[in-house]
Amino acid sequence: MLIFFIDDLFTFEKDRAYKFAKLVKEELPPIEWQCLSRVDTVTPDLLNKMAEAGCNRIYYGIESGNQTVLKDVKGITIEEVENAVKSAKGAGIATSGFFMLALPGDTKETMQETITFSLELDLDEAIFFITTPFPGTRLWDILERKSLVDFNRLDLSKAFYCGTDDMILFNLSNATDDEVLQMFRKANLPFLHYRIKIMLNRKLGKGGRLLYAIVKPIIRIKLLRTLARNFLKVIRV
Repeated sequence: MLIFFIDDLFTFEKDRAYKFAKLVKEELPPIEWQCLSRVDTVTPDLLNKMAEAGCNRIYYGIESGNQTVLKDVKGITIEEVENAVKSAKGAGIATSGFFMLALPGDTKETMQETITFSLELDLDEAIFFITTPFPGTRLWDILERKSLVDFNRLDLSKAFYCGTDDMILFNLSNATDDEVLQMFRKANLPFLHYRIKIMLNRKLGKGGRLLYAIVKPIIRIKLLRTLARNFLKVIRV
């Protein structure tokens, strides 16, 4: 059985997380579970206890690979991100990272930094979104101050985050809408290449590097990219 806890900050109260891990390990039959977290709310010891209790994957909200943007949006550092990913991997927990493009202060260059950073972290999965502000949030206040909200056509069900064909893009960054969409379309492909390369190297050694050189241009075909992603999920690379 696999259980996913839909709690944006499962590890916010460390004492509760420790107690939960202890009870699961002592009172329940073996289970596998996953959770969401922030990189500044975990420690190596807590992650080890969670792994012993059956946690097999943790999802970190990383957001950006640019220190200035990251500090402004999340109040965390690149070093904290690196340490949290490393600690989870050390405990035997797979790591997934959420990243946001078009954050306040973002440019085409800083969004590229985010994509590059996702490859450097040794994550098992990287998931990219375009920033979507919602009423009541600090990002929404920024949107209003920039006079980017047209209340006559406002329909949050069409926000980019929802993935509809007639989407509305609320761009808070210093990049153009076209640049944001270009970077978003670009974001997932390098990580897919990276995971396939690592998988082939692990499985086949030198032969894997040769095979990767052969399949690399093929992955550019959209249908084959989809098949490759599904393949990686099946073998849990």
